Amino acid sequence: MQCLSSSNTCTHEGRRLSPLKKDRWIETDAAHLRELQYNFAIQLIRDPLSVKLLLLIVALLIVSHLHRFLGLPLQPLRPYKKDRSLLLPFPPRKLGFCSSLPPPPFSLFLWRSLSISLCRARDGEDQKSGSCGILVHQQRSRVFLLGPSHHYYTPRCALTRATVYSTPVGDLPIDLEVNDELRATGKFELMDLHVDEAEHSMEMHLPYIAKVFHGYPVKIVPILVGALNSENEAMYGRLLAKYVDDPKNFFSVSSDFCHWGSRFNYTYYDKKQGPIYKSIEALDRMGMEIIETGDPDAFKQYLQEYDNTICGRHPISVFLHMLRNCSTKISIGFVRYEQSSQCKTMRESSVSYASAAAKVDS
Repeated sequence: MQCLSSSNTCTHEGRRLSPLKKDRWIETDAAHLRELQYNFAIQLIRDPLSVKLLLLIVALLIVSHLHRFLGLPLQPLRPYKKDRSLLLPFPPRKLGFCSSLPPPPFSLFLWRSLSISLCRARDGEDQKSGSCGILVHQQRSRVFLLGPSHHYYTPRCALTRATVYSTPVGDLPIDLEVNDELRATGKFELMDLHVDEAEHSMEMHLPYIAKVFHGYPVKIVPILVGALNSENEAMYGRLLAKYVDDPKNFFSVSSDFCHWGSRFNYTYYDKKQGPIYKSIEALDRMGMEIIETGDPDAFKQYLQEYDNTICGRHPISVFLHMLRNCSTKISIGFVRYEQSSQCKTMRESSVSYASAAAKVDS
């Protein structure tokens, strides 16, 4: 660790550390960094690894991109009604299943009554994600992020060691109280910072969340969902279900859908459906319809039968178990479906994207 008192900054293995209490520095190694965070109130900042090399160049482009896809004018967000909810363009229809939105990847969001929180994020190609209708309410003070692990194997769920997630459009503080509460269950492990920064599934949601909740005191609870078995999916669902019943909470689940092609070692093709891309769509929509039923057992059976390469199968399953075990009645509906390309030969490949919204039943 290096401490630079003249600039009031501190670095540890290239990571930026900033004290909550001025001029109070503690020297340590990486093994004790987590204890420092809890015991001495030192902030560990998760840098946006996927974009930090181009941050100075693309920051304005990212802001412009967010405004374009969220349908916002290039100006700060302003309260819309007396209840201080904020209505952005493209309001949701019925359960928010808008058909006029740009193609997104799978992002499952929990809506509460009329205080709907809905945003768009992606786990894959940026051009296959996009905008949506959003109602942002100041009572949404906590965002739970559930994303799959692409680079790190764990049979459990993992929590972040960071105290802040940095994005090019603003920082998102971690809800340390909830993080500690989950950690105390003994069911979660802690991600090393390099694992945290290497994982893109939740990171790609962060700029959208930071922009949508701009001006509101929102904190986030990132949960990396590992390669869970059925029993652990149900266990984590039961453990997290109580948070669904809290009206202050908002949920975002990250996943793509079918990864088709020889490079993904998956070439399922039902010729009865016509061209390959139609077969892929039929396969994906079968899974989407099962997700809309909210039945985690049926979703598990679907995966076992077709082995569809849905990277967020475990986060989705955990969320479905959360809905099964909470006392709040939730409806799920899909907003949009898209493919990165339309495969017509076995030499081609594609990734599917779908977006869903979950709404509290009145």
